[in-house]
Parts: sequence; C-alpha cells; structure tokens
Amino acid sequence: MPNKITRAAVALALLTGALSGVGVAGAATANAAGTCDRAKNYQRAIVPASESGVDCLLTVGDRGEGVQALQRTLRKCYGSTIVADGVFGSATRDALKYAQHQANTQDDGVYGPNTRRAIKHHPKSWPYGCQRVG
Repeated sequence: MPNKITRAAVALALLTGALSGVGVAGAATANAAGTCDRAKNYQRAIVPASESGVDCLLTVGDRGEGVQALQRTLRKCYGSTIVADGVFGSATRDALKYAQHQANTQDDGVYGPNTRRAIKHHPKSWPYGCQRVG
C-alpha cells in the first residue's frame, strides 16, 4: 500500500521544522491558513490562495483553482509539460520539485509560503515576465 501524505502530516512536518528553527514563519501561517482553493492576483502575478490570503498549502490530492494557478506557473515559468487540469497529482508534484530545486529551496513537492516566496509565478498580464512575490 503506497504511503499517502495527508494535510495533517504536512502540517506536523512544518511544525516540527518550526520547533527546530526551520521555516518558523511558514509553519505558523500554513498551519493556520488551509488549502489554496482559489487563485489570486498578488503583486502582479497569479498565485494560489485561500479565502484568508496567500499563505496556504497544496499537496498531492488537492484539486481546484489554486492547483490550476500553480500548474500554469510551472508551465509558463519552468517549462513543465503538465496539463493545467486543477488536479495535484504526481506529475504536478514532480514539476513543483523541479521548480523548488531551481529556486534553491527545499524540494519536497509541497506548495506553501516558503515555496511561494522562492519560486517565480506567471504574471497577471504581459509584458511582465515570471517573477517572485513576497
């Protein structure tokens, strides 16, 4: 039986990292926020977001507009060939890991506040190129 990562396991991993001094800000906000279930225009880019803001989590098994925004970013900014279908599967996880590696951040395949700040996102409109957002 394959090992399935749950949102609780991700939150626990982030919290454990916070207790050891790694990713304190990311763990606190991600734990409080929730799933990125929508897309939001943020600093001239389109980013995954939740009702409460842009500090949220996406992991394998998630679905929706937030996943689709991430997939478009991975296609437009990192050359991925994944389909922007709004389903966070293994192909999206692998493409995200590649983007995280390119951005010199932890390449764990989980989208959260630290990844949002590290990777480039596709612009709300051209002529702006892919860019990092705060």
